[in-house]
Amino acid sequence: MKKLITSLFISILSGVCAHAQDIILMKTAEEFSGRVIEISKYDIKYSKAGAIHTIPISDIFSITYENGTIKTYQDLTEREFIKQTNYDSYPYPPVSREYKVGDIFDEGGVRGFVIHTTDNGRHGLIMSFTESEDDMCWGGFLKNGERIVNIRTNARSRTDGWENIRIINEIIENTELTWYDFPAFRFCREMGFGWYLPAIDEFMMIYNLSGGIPETYSEYCKGNETVKELLKSLGVKTLYDFDFDGSFIDTRGYATSTEIDVENIWSPSDPKNYKYHQKQYIKGEKETDKTSYGRSDKYYEHYFVRAVHKF
Repeated sequence: MKKLITSLFISILSGVCAHAQDIILMKTAEEFSGRVIEISKYDIKYSKAGAIHTIPISDIFSITYENGTIKTYQDLTEREFIKQTNYDSYPYPPVSREYKVGDIFDEGGVRGFVIHTTDNGRHGLIMSFTESEDDMCWGGFLKNGERIVNIRTNARSRTDGWENIRIINEIIENTELTWYDFPAFRFCREMGFGWYLPAIDEFMMIYNLSGGIPETYSEYCKGNETVKELLKSLGVKTLYDFDFDGSFIDTRGYATSTEIDVENIWSPSDPKNYKYHQKQYIKGEKETDKTSYGRSDKYYEHYFVRAVHKF
């Protein structure tokens, strides 16, 4: 009997040990279990059920190893945090099916609504369900209590906000500025690695929900109403400016990551102005910098912020 109990105890203990795993706690409070097999400067790799998964270190709160050792990452300084964030590659989530505009995307811990697709719906862009609760400025540069207004970041891409955030990250890496000096960018970044402040052309993809960017002002207002109703049907908080009642409805209350010059950024405007700017940009002309349509002060104007994520 004694031998039986001893054998049973050993079997139970062996079983527990066989199933013991490392526990990865995310800053979002999510937990992942598996075997950590590699830790690099930017991310960790862990195996589970024969599959290898990768997580950016910047998203991890702690790792509790099988032997009880705990490694925490919450004490990283802002500078260390920046150096462990790799913007040279993009963290695409897994995609298990084809998507169309208006679908809800929910894979790999990334959740939002689809506003653009490519490759027959296997890739594209999603927008976040949530937005900033308070409006915030694009950049608020301070030095010795004085606001600096003569900094040009050259984050000028109209088509790829990820390229713009990569430029901002490089500036922060090489100056005394921090993400606190770029409130709109920081809001998106804190949603998780991969979320970013959309470029102007990316933000305007919201109109894909209503069949594309409208050609006339009346179509523009109608398109806004279509977008508003579709977002409601998806259970998504409607965009701030889409909630306006009355004849004038637009999206100029939102920030984009596209800079114009030392003082201004492009903010969404009605389609006529937007398409004019787009044509000028494609032709390589700089006259768009001289018009007031669609441009906003990046230091003193306050915006609402929505993030986007590629898939």
